[in-house]
Amino acid sequence: MRNFRMSPRGNCLGNDFTERYFRSLIYKRANYRWYQTGHQAVADIMDYIEPFHNQKRRYVKLGNLAPMHYEQRSLATESWSR
Repeated sequence: MRNFRMSPRGNCLGNDFTERYFRSLIYKRANYRWYQTGHQAVADIMDYIEPFHNQKRRYVKLGNLAPMHYEQRSLATESWSR
């Protein structure tokens, strides 16, 4: 019997995108490379991930800001509240 992972709303396809993404990360990048240090592995994987996570695209859920600008604004307001 296959174990289906369910999202909180009961959608068995909820993790599908994430699982496909990390599967392609492993097959396209990590499987065919040898890293001498963990830092090299992290740097190489980040070089693979960054183009997929578009830092310039604006997201409605983030108040029509790009992720980078949203994060900078959040950090700025967090430091003022301390």
